[in-house]
Amino acid sequence: MGIYLHRHHANHCLVIGENTSNIGDLFLRRQLISVTRVMFAPNKIFSIEWQDNLATEAVLQSCGASPMSIRAKPFSVLAKAVGASVFIGPGQMIRGNASVFCVLFYLVIALVTRLSRGTVTLHGIGIGRMDKALHIFLWKLIGSLCGAGYFRDEPSLKQAREILGMKQNAFLCADYAFLQTDLSALFCRTVTAPTEPYIVCAPVYCQSEGRLLSSDEVATTVVASAASLKCEKIVFLLHAPGIGAEHAFFSDCEKKVRAISQSALRTRQVETFDLEIVAKLYREAALVISNRLHAVIFGLIAQKPVLVLEDGSQKLAAIARQFCTPVGSIAGSLRPRARTPEYRDALGASQALAFAAFAEGGASGSSKTRWASNALRRYRS
Repeated sequence: MGIYLHRHHANHCLVIGENTSNIGDLFLRRQLISVTRVMFAPNKIFSIEWQDNLATEAVLQSCGASPMSIRAKPFSVLAKAVGASVFIGPGQMIRGNASVFCVLFYLVIALVTRLSRGTVTLHGIGIGRMDKALHIFLWKLIGSLCGAGYFRDEPSLKQAREILGMKQNAFLCADYAFLQTDLSALFCRTVTAPTEPYIVCAPVYCQSEGRLLSSDEVATTVVASAASLKCEKIVFLLHAPGIGAEHAFFSDCEKKVRAISQSALRTRQVETFDLEIVAKLYREAALVISNRLHAVIFGLIAQKPVLVLEDGSQKLAAIARQFCTPVGSIAGSLRPRARTPEYRDALGASQALAFAAFAEGGASGSSKTRWASNALRRYRS
């Protein structure tokens, strides 16, 4: 990928991704924008999503990007795509419940870009359940226009090759949350232990993806974990501020936590797009409990004990397997585990793989290995 990208130095780049309506997608967008600016030094970076999100515009502008909405200004977006370097991702953009109109517009952008001698690359993409022929057909066309596609886990890579037909130009990379940037460093700062230990609980409740945890299960797990760790404070962190269904689910979880613990545990909800506040909550937590991918990854980056709530998601299974993270509800005690050399190696390797997607000659095994090992060496030091 590096060879393909470095041959084309566009004056401007388009970073096209999911709506930044949750913390994970906003974090990933910031990561890709930051690395794009460092690696390619474009005159202008445009952050493209389907519709405007006033709550996150200031965050994107603060890192030097110009937010644009496809829905509000479709022709302006297409004009920006002419001769550009287009980066699609990161995140789970390829899935069966995505808007057909949105995917169709991605295809039009890719066509305009390639016809004007620009470049298109998939970055840090996850692939969800693909059960609709039209979605598969559209993404196959998009894949055929891409110089390379970088997928964040092995199940996604396998689907890219088998379903999307990207046999020769699909590669494995880590989730872009692992990229070593000033933003991800916020989760790694050395902190003094808070005067009162607390647990961060950040479940996801999503009907369209069939991820419907029981509030009873979440509450039981939280109470058992708090008893084991001797915590009296629970922070319910909404990764999708403003989503009504999650608000209702979180409120139900809170009520049941207080009922099961007989009001011995104090709870509060935190709802913010301020990534510094989010990072501080994770790096000072005693434990992270979640079935949300980027809540789990934030806990891993902050080197905190993480308990993954099982909901059948393959992306959670992949990350839990890589880091030997416990999955499921706990019945007994849970103690913070000392991080082993194997864990440290896995974390460093994930950071290295993410960097390799931007390395010179990324499609070359030897060059990719060299960059990965260098990044891993810097992490270990």
